[in-house]
Amino acid sequence: MATEEAPTMVDFHVTGIPKSTERSVVQEIFDSYGGKLRFYKEKVNKPFAFVDIPEDKAAEADDAEFKIGEEVIAVSRAFKAIKYFLDSRETDGDLNSLTEEQLTTYFSQFGEVAEVKTVEEKGFGFLKMKKDPDNMEVETLAFNLHTIEGQVINVKESEVRRKRKRKGGKFRRNKRQNREN
Repeated sequence: MATEEAPTMVDFHVTGIPKSTERSVVQEIFDSYGGKLRFYKEKVNKPFAFVDIPEDKAAEADDAEFKIGEEVIAVSRAFKAIKYFLDSRETDGDLNSLTEEQLTTYFSQFGEVAEVKTVEEKGFGFLKMKKDPDNMEVETLAFNLHTIEGQVINVKESEVRRKRKRKGGKFRRNKRQNREN
């Protein structure tokens, strides 16, 4: 008796989903590709999802345009990212004089750039690189000064902010006041 092996799945990231879209609507879009909605975060400001699509249909899904109603949603292969903080405030460089295209061109020599954002007139920005297990240069960008078009930029690893527990606040004060009465 032959057993069928489960197909290799490719992970896709879905963004641009309109607010209050039901899970079943998102799943329906990927049914024709044999996709399975693995995760859907709907009760946030910008809903997103992760969908597993069989490898043999992944290329087709890459090229397709997906819509929910009239809204076009963004569907791309999911990837692990390394986040960096770009800073020129403590160096002789000026990050504001560089365009995002110049930064992308420079950092693409180390690996695939997923996103670059600079904060206007502040002298800092953010870089997101796709993590590649075969390319260690992507992971060694931090704690180095980089000279880009004559501008010296410090690259640091981005720190992950943890949510802080709320202590006190209006709700607790009201309880204390009620106890005293």
